[in-house]
This record gives sequence, structure tokens and C-alpha cells, in this order.
Amino acid sequence: MLNSLPSNPFATRFINPGARPFLDATVPTSDGYRSVTTEFCESIAERLAVIRRGLIVGPHGTGKSTLMHTLLPSLQQRYALISQAKYHRDPSDGRYERYRRRLQNSRRAIEMARQSSPGELFVVDGLEQLTLSGRWIFLGMLAKRGCDLLATSHHRMLAMTELYRTRMTPSLLRQLASDLIATSDDGCRGRVMRELERRDLREVTNARDLWFELYDVAAPNLTRTA
Repeated sequence: MLNSLPSNPFATRFINPGARPFLDATVPTSDGYRSVTTEFCESIAERLAVIRRGLIVGPHGTGKSTLMHTLLPSLQQRYALISQAKYHRDPSDGRYERYRRRLQNSRRAIEMARQSSPGELFVVDGLEQLTLSGRWIFLGMLAKRGCDLLATSHHRMLAMTELYRTRMTPSLLRQLASDLIATSDDGCRGRVMRELERRDLREVTNARDLWFELYDVAAPNLTRTA
């Protein structure tokens, strides 16, 4: 019986980084926003090889991790060895827990750098989740060992070159939501579109939070699952 239940279009497996193509919010077309091209990804990888330390900047839930995942095939063509790490914060953490978590992240990052090889690329999702001192030690070790770095962050950082800035717009949110519910039944699509019309999407800066809220709108009678 459970297998006959429709899948919720906002389930985690449909909204995780890599589950959907990254749409370039900086280049709208008459048909809406389009996924980034192979040429775009190759140009980012080529520029990274020159500047050595590249940063994808943007607020929570604007596609930084998705873009990073989209870039991987182009990066793998240019770098023989790639190490990945993801650091995040727990919104429930207090000041002490947040600092302790950043210390732990810094130790892990520094240990990764200590074991690096010349020419290796480090892909770090959430560089701001290291302490300031830990970040500088990490960057210094990578430079000393001849390694490159591509990272995401919520803000610009010294010694890092901004490669791309993600952002969210009401029209992009509508397009992403429409793509997610494209194969859903009429009832689900209707509920979601009415909810989107009811909201002021100009106030939405985090798409991930919006998808979590739309989960119950899409299928109000289903138990939340991954």
C-alpha cells in the first residue's frame, strides 16, 4: 500500500544538491532561467586553475552547493586529485556550541591539508564554518603544498577570489517549484501554485526553507519521508 503513495516533489531526494540542475539567475531568457552550460563550467574551472583560490558566494539556500556539484565534472577533467569536505552549522547551536563546532571543523580541514599532495584540488562547502585562525592556517598549508581551493561561503573573504555570486529571485523560485511539481498530480500542482501566489516571494531568500514548508502543502496527508 505504501508503495502506491505518490512521491512528494519536495522530498529530500528531489531537492538535495545535484538532484536538480543549477539555474543561472544572472542570465534570464524569454523562456525563463536556463541551467548552466558545459562551457560555463569549463570557464570556471579554467579561471580557478589561474587564481588558485576561488569562492562561490551567496546566502543560505541559493544554490551554492548545487553549483559546486554541477562544476565537478569540469573540475575532474582538470584536476587528477580532488578532496571534498562539507561543513555546516546547526541553527540550534548556542554561541559556545557554534564556536566548538568551528574548532572541530578547523581541525578536520587542517588535517586534510596536512595529508594533501601537490596539485590537489580541495572543494570545501561552507568555508565560513571554520574559525578565522583555522581558516588562515588551512589556506597557508594549501599554498605551501601547492594545492588549489574552491569553496562556498555566505560572504566574501580575504585571500579568496569571488568566482560567482548566487542569488534568489521570485521568478527563479517559481520556475524551480514548477520544475519540481511538473510530474505531480493536478491537486498537488494546484495547491503549490496557490501557495506561491499567496506568498510575497520577494521576502524569500532561502529556497531550501521554502521547499521544506511546501512539503506539507504538496501532500498534506502524507507522512514526511526522505
